[in-house]
Amino acid sequence: MRQLRAYGIYKLPGVSRPVFALPAGGGYFLYDSPRGQVLPPRFEVSPDGRVTNWHGDELELTVEQLEDTGETRGPRE
Repeated sequence: MRQLRAYGIYKLPGVSRPVFALPAGGGYFLYDSPRGQVLPPRFEVSPDGRVTNWHGDELELTVEQLEDTGETRGPRE
């Protein structure tokens, strides 16, 4: 599975707002970038690279399809 950067900002195909990644249990939680961690993560990347929304619905994309913006969000922003 592709490794994401902690607090790295990514764009998902078909999703308007970017997300930032935090490692979680062998995968990642993807949080809404503007709102930070005040809300639950919008998406979860499983250890095998599948992406699900917070409701558990599997999306038709994998971690390989996330576009790295090259930006990083600070841990306390």
